[in-house]
Amino acid sequence: MPSGARSVLSSKPPAIPPRVFRPKSKRAGAPTTAEKSLVAQFVADQPAEVTPAQVSGLARVLRRSKDAVKKMVEEAKENLQASVDTYREIHLQATMDAAADESMKGKQVAIEASQWAMENIAADGVRVVEKTKSEGPSGPRIIIGVKVGGVDQPVTTVALAPAEDPQ
Repeated sequence: MPSGARSVLSSKPPAIPPRVFRPKSKRAGAPTTAEKSLVAQFVADQPAEVTPAQVSGLARVLRRSKDAVKKMVEEAKENLQASVDTYREIHLQATMDAAADESMKGKQVAIEASQWAMENIAADGVRVVEKTKSEGPSGPRIIIGVKVGGVDQPVTTVALAPAEDPQ
C-alpha cells in the first residue's frame, strides 16, 4: 500500500453510502386497523358515492394502491349497510318514545325526528321526501363595516306615539 501525499491525492474518492431511508411509493401487507377505520369514517361521512378522485387521494395519503383502497371502501360500505337496520330501529324507537311523551317538547322532538327520517333515509336510492335545496349562498358571510375616526356618527331619532293614559 503506497503512503505519502501523492497516494492520498491520486486514490479514488470513497463510495457514497446508499441512502438509509428510501420511501416506497406503496405500502405492502394488509391494511392496518387505523387505516380501515379512517376509510370507514370517510365513507360514512360522504353524502354520495366515493368518487375516483377521492379514491386516488386516499391512496396517496395512505400510500396504498388504488385497488387496495377500493377494496377498503367496499368493505366499509358493506359494514355500514349491515348496521343500517340497527340504526333505523334505534331512531324509530326514539321517535316513538318522544311521541308517547305528553309534553309539547316531546311532540316537537318526534316531529323533527320524523321529518329528518323522511328526508334522509332512503330505500334503494328512493326517498319519501326529496331534500330541499336552500336558496342563495350557503357559505359563510363576511360583513365589513367601516368606522372613520374623528367623524361623528349620525344620530337616528325615532318618534314614538304618546302613551295612552290607562284611566
